[in-house]
Amino acid sequence: MTPKTDLQLRDAVCQRIDWEPGVNSRDISVKVTSGVVSLTGFVHSDFEKLAVERATKSVCGVNAIANDIVICRGSERPDPEVARDIERAMRLHDLAADTSIVVIVQSGNVTLEGAVAWDYQRRSAEAAARSVMGVSKVINKINVIPVEIPPITV
Repeated sequence: MTPKTDLQLRDAVCQRIDWEPGVNSRDISVKVTSGVVSLTGFVHSDFEKLAVERATKSVCGVNAIANDIVICRGSERPDPEVARDIERAMRLHDLAADTSIVVIVQSGNVTLEGAVAWDYQRRSAEAAARSVMGVSKVINKINVIPVEIPPITV
């Protein structure tokens, strides 16, 4: 059997983790260097962390595993999960299509940046972010750049 490249091994590990029924988190990162797999990211329980490790061990070609996955317990939510939920909430407020809003989440603190055409979009983006569980603070740095409306000629 031909040895797998690091990229092939990474793809195989990611695929195996995706198929693992005990893994619910999408916040897991996999890096492979010379057959050594580094796991980082966030899960919600010890069981889930061990399930990721078990899935990784089952892939042929894995020589060693560095499991640096962090367990977020209770009401604590990982930033990538909060950011995804804010983006989803903004889509529900019809803000994703015609705006250029960037969401930055760090330790539950949210910064909204970008530009919109109307103030209601700016306020709506902030309301969407505040509605997400795990958000502790919202800093709204969204600029309103009005759209020039052509005069009506009769």
